[in-house]
Amino acid sequence: MTACNGGGAAAPRLPGTGTGGGQTVQSASATFTFTFPKDTGSAKTRRPKYISSATKSISLQVTDTKNHGNGTDIYANVPAALKAVQFVNFANLTGNPNIPGQCGSDPSNAGNFKCTALFLLPVGDDTITMKSWDANGATGNILSENQTTVTTVQGFGNSFAITLDANANVMTVGATSGFCAGSFTVSPGQTVPTVGTAPITFSVSFTDLAGKTIVNPGEPTLKIGGSSTSGTVIGTGGNVNFNINQSTQTFTLSATTNNTSATIPLTAVPPNAGDGLSFSKSLSFTYQSGPGLPASFLADAQQIINGSGTVTGGVVDLWTVSLGASDTITPYSTAQL
Repeated sequence: MTACNGGGAAAPRLPGTGTGGGQTVQSASATFTFTFPKDTGSAKTRRPKYISSATKSISLQVTDTKNHGNGTDIYANVPAALKAVQFVNFANLTGNPNIPGQCGSDPSNAGNFKCTALFLLPVGDDTITMKSWDANGATGNILSENQTTVTTVQGFGNSFAITLDANANVMTVGATSGFCAGSFTVSPGQTVPTVGTAPITFSVSFTDLAGKTIVNPGEPTLKIGGSSTSGTVIGTGGNVNFNINQSTQTFTLSATTNNTSATIPLTAVPPNAGDGLSFSKSLSFTYQSGPGLPASFLADAQQIINGSGTVTGGVVDLWTVSLGASDTITPYSTAQL
């Protein structure tokens, strides 16, 4: 999001200059522009900032102000109205996105909505908390949040770039590999098998409290065993090496032996320690490797049908096939399942 202060031709004054000794801190208006994805927009499209498509209002609160010139805390001199929570409601998404208090299609990206809001900030170095909500009046569920410090200048154009971190509600982990056919979702306590030391890549997705898919930037930080990059999980029979890609929200696991079994402790936390969010999502599952089947292995499945033509069960026969001058087929070490 960006914010611009509507100033005239007057020369800019350093924020906080001349403020102190009990003098009331002056204010400056700032127009914030918010961009967020339409429900019909592709989830794969990268947005400059994360704000949920369920957003109904956005709030801003100034929690501290310092003199820009010398760093003196002047928050005590900030008027109460500027310390209170300010918010803007977005009644609909069919207005003029360039008019404060209205939303409409983003002229620069048809897949996004664009909204503008007018806030008043104390002149100085302001610590602000911004939140997006799924109901009017800064009520309901917090969809995203961040805390940052911006310098507000009187009579001069301000431009702020702020990323709101998503307030994750549901974490889903999936993979496409191992012994399972196609894609599958990993459940808590599940055993995910793989052949030998071949790696498996897992993808992680999140939805917010309004059920909307969260996109980067602003997605949670993934960790395994406390590491957000790479490392090793100690197992039995071998270990599991992992690598995490935060930008794609994926991680790769690779066993070190053909008979490794290890518990993978996956967690997701807010991407920035100072963003005001406090969620922690976790999922533990077992990653287990086994020997690969030889090229000579063959299996056939048969139904068991009774005299009335009803299927009563089935068997799987296992064989070892040898091809050559004289082809042979013999029962596998475990001949039948």
